[in-house]
Amino acid sequence: MRRKTILVVDDEPIWRNLLSRLLVPAGYRVTTAPSGSCGLKAARTGEADCVILDYHLPDGTAREFCPAIRAALPRPVPILIFSSEPSAADLLTRDGNADAFFLKTTPLKVLLAAIEDLLR
Repeated sequence: MRRKTILVVDDEPIWRNLLSRLLVPAGYRVTTAPSGSCGLKAARTGEADCVILDYHLPDGTAREFCPAIRAALPRPVPILIFSSEPSAADLLTRDGNADAFFLKTTPLKVLLAAIEDLLR
């Protein structure tokens, strides 16, 4: 069986590394992107089964990149906003572009459980 792939889009290397260290032992393959445009390019490959997207990126915000990434994906996959910006929750509640929102202060076990639920 193919391991599911998580695309992590975050400009901070510490978060890309931390999420990789959480997800790989849980059985996922992880690809990372340091910007929204790199995340968009990675989404077009069609490998992602889930996307974790930071809100503030060097080339824009998740408000711009979330719908662009969703449109670039060849099939529907969950997109989670993982941010230190509480107002980014609007992407989920008002704009409806994201499937879930988590603050970066969320325990990583909670994030992992949410990813597992979304991928079932």
